[in-house]
Amino acid sequence: MAYYAKFDDLAAREIGWYVYALRDPRDGVVFYVGKGQANRWFDHIHEARTRTDSPQLKLAKIREIEASGKMVDAFIVRRGLPSEKMAYEVEAAVIHAFRLLEKSSHVTAVELTNMAEVHYPERGLADVRVAQSMLNAPQAPEITVPCGLFRIPQLWFPEMSDDELREATSGWWSARNVAKPKKTAKFAFAVSYGVIRGVYAIEESLWRERRPGDRDYEDDLGKAPRWGFPDCAPAPEMAHFLNTSVKHLFRRGDVNPIKFVNC
Repeated sequence: MAYYAKFDDLAAREIGWYVYALRDPRDGVVFYVGKGQANRWFDHIHEARTRTDSPQLKLAKIREIEASGKMVDAFIVRRGLPSEKMAYEVEAAVIHAFRLLEKSSHVTAVELTNMAEVHYPERGLADVRVAQSMLNAPQAPEITVPCGLFRIPQLWFPEMSDDELREATSGWWSARNVAKPKKTAKFAFAVSYGVIRGVYAIEESLWRERRPGDRDYEDDLGKAPRWGFPDCAPAPEMAHFLNTSVKHLFRRGDVNPIKFVNC
């Protein structure tokens, strides 16, 4: 039977009212939008398993997905809503937006012009596992590899692109902070508010000084150039560290943006 990681007790309390969406992983089609609190999104999974005689379409869809060996994709669309009334309004808006797409016969994808949300993007669309990590991230497994924990200087949010996160992690860092450790670090962990959001493979040969054409190169004019590793690649073998907390590895009041481990 497929295993779903429900919100733990703290996350279930902290998330407040929210709107969620359930998606069929086989074709990427969203088949249900709802609102609720705590683990309301999971209630449908449980109901589909226990009420096997129910003809409800959403429950039949869930059973069909699980019978195929897949798991239902669950997303939090908006969390931290102040009341059930507001949750109803957001739920209705999302449903009507989907219905509009259903009436558009030639729609193959959605291409929004406002790609970067200005208002609280961290409360927006997120996989339920990511939402859990934003509310109460589990402590990271013991780190035994030589790596650097890079506290990225910009706000991370669930819809941040892979390229944006990699760029924020790979540069650019003060030479005095990376002079010696960069020779031995094999991985770079992107850390935002104490939680790992990306992991990249790095070698000493990938490190280089910032140069013309790089982001904010002008800031180095007349100063010692900063360093980075812009050609790094994702490290899928380290994926088990994603969405886990490394707050315990930083001392209180530590303002250094980088912490090297096992280097």
